Amino acid sequence: MFARLFQADVKTDKLQEYTNRVRQEVDTTIRKQAGLLELISMTSESNPGRVAVITFWRTPADAENYSRNVAPRVHESIKPFLKTTPTIEHFNVDVTTGSKIAAAA
Repeated sequence: MFARLFQADVKTDKLQEYTNRVRQEVDTTIRKQAGLLELISMTSESNPGRVAVITFWRTPADAENYSRNVAPRVHESIKPFLKTTPTIEHFNVDVTTGSKIAAAA
């Protein structure tokens, strides 16, 4: 199993719009991607403008397909709400307790 971590700073006055756009993209685009197991979107408690999105994928190839073919469109749609250029990291998932994710491991 594989994870993709997206992090960025959102303009504080645009946080709700950002969140709404992420929900919209999840419902219309991201959920349909082959190999997607789970998406978790988070906002920092100590820095409310800092956001992170973790997506879990069956294989690195599934994550790469998303990164190459879909993520650029998603990033373009949220770009107006961002203060910083997003950082993206990829991880091999070693341990999880999430039932949907654990079943795929």
